[in-house]
Amino acid sequence: MEKITFAFTKPLIQQDMKKIFTLSSLLLLVLSLWSQQANLFTIPNQSAQFIRMPARETAIDVDAVFFNPANLPSLGNGVFLNINNQILNQTSNIQSDYQLYPNGPNDYPGKVRSFIFPSVFANWNINKSSFHGGFLIVGGAGGVNYTNLPVSDRGIADVPAAITNSDFFSAPSLVNYDAANGTSFSQIADYRFNFINKGLGFSPGVQLGYAYKLNDYFSFGMDFRWMQQVFSSEGEVSNIEILPNTTDPSLNNWISPGDYLRLVGAETGNTVYTNIAGIYDGLAEDRYINIRQKGSGITFIPSVLINPTKRFFIALKYEHKAKVVLTTKVRDGKDGGVQNGRPVFIDGEEIRSDIPGFLSMGLGYQFTDKWRVNFGSRYMFIKGANFNGREANIDKNYYEVEFGTSYQVFNKFLLSTGYTYNKAGVAPQYHNDVDFWIPGHSFAFGGKLDFTKAISLDMGVMYTKNVGQNFTYTNHVYADGNALAGQPANYDNSYTMKFTKSSLIFALGLNIKIRNSKDKTPNLQEIVEPKNNGDLPYHYRG
Repeated sequence: MEKITFAFTKPLIQQDMKKIFTLSSLLLLVLSLWSQQANLFTIPNQSAQFIRMPARETAIDVDAVFFNPANLPSLGNGVFLNINNQILNQTSNIQSDYQLYPNGPNDYPGKVRSFIFPSVFANWNINKSSFHGGFLIVGGAGGVNYTNLPVSDRGIADVPAAITNSDFFSAPSLVNYDAANGTSFSQIADYRFNFINKGLGFSPGVQLGYAYKLNDYFSFGMDFRWMQQVFSSEGEVSNIEILPNTTDPSLNNWISPGDYLRLVGAETGNTVYTNIAGIYDGLAEDRYINIRQKGSGITFIPSVLINPTKRFFIALKYEHKAKVVLTTKVRDGKDGGVQNGRPVFIDGEEIRSDIPGFLSMGLGYQFTDKWRVNFGSRYMFIKGANFNGREANIDKNYYEVEFGTSYQVFNKFLLSTGYTYNKAGVAPQYHNDVDFWIPGHSFAFGGKLDFTKAISLDMGVMYTKNVGQNFTYTNHVYADGNALAGQPANYDNSYTMKFTKSSLIFALGLNIKIRNSKDKTPNLQEIVEPKNNGDLPYHYRG
């Protein structure tokens, strides 16, 4: 590149310096991450029954509204109601290292907590027909706050390096100035900034359907679910400062990048450093985001239940993909400022955030009138969904396998337990600072207490331990990719990211049934003698 001469005027210097790098794109990328698909709990934790005993695909109970609606006609005549709430706790952490961190590796924790995660299922059976519906949270799980994240930290870590290594046209870089003059203006020990990111993501849904028991061996269901995706993000990056470590103690105080260059200009008598300071004032100004994105979609859900024998159950269900288009609303003009020539968020802009389709399958066997065993699985077609571009980093579809068992310990008390494993075939580039999809092992335990023939309570706890994943990336773009921003000697743009996560869920579910005691459960009454005036024990229904 031809050397810039002293003949440039101040306005022309500013015009060219604006090409060096844009701090807004380094700092604010993280604040847009909540606009992506967010499903913090991927396993189908839709009822307290699932939390105490996974593999609900063949369960003959009212939460089959979600897990397999074709099961519902086997409940027998009457009205059935199930009301659930869960307390969700999820802890995630990213440990990351990067060459320009003053002290690394650094930890970036995040906590998700929600005391309200409801679902309601209702079913009305008339002979062989089931009319049913439900309200549930299809994905997401409340809010999360971050005080720092790797993408912002890496971006701001570039600032001291760019200030000290860039050749300021008619003035040498601070590194070269120090080498030529025996000074220490290029010595910067640390940086700091204020960072706030509050995110909220959830997907409520309403489901209605019909199921019919064709004969003792076959039932089918047809359901529709309307789902909404709601994401919001509020945050800021402000008060960016650096800490010089020069041989002059009077300079070694926390200071903004622009003000530091003014001090250097005053100390050296070179007005180029002073002129450049104004550019850094604009690039490092405080930035704010306050946005909400919302959209909805509809899915069709066919299901079947097959009973080869009185004690053996086979269930199949397919949920079609729901196409969801999110519309952005910018609040109070807080759009994140300009990035790559446009605001980070644009009011009214639309992006895709589909809810993938999936196939679920289950096997259940009633070994005795007290002991039930279920197996289940889900295969989610995430490769066919549109996640606003992130689907390009999906290699294989998502799957999970489940096991659950229950045993009637006492006449009115049942114990249950189970296990779930889930894995998504995503490339390392799919993961970002607030949404990473790593394999998980879930362990469930709980029970059910019958107060009366009409009222019972489900209680469950589920712990998920995700398998930590460690990746090395080489895609960090130093100083937003502009060659005019000088790099330190032996600079390496690679960085490491180690992702870990664990979850703990507590759940309670209230069951209410209104039935005529003379009505026996179709296809089940011949297996075991009716108890409690014709009312079958709960455990037999799974």
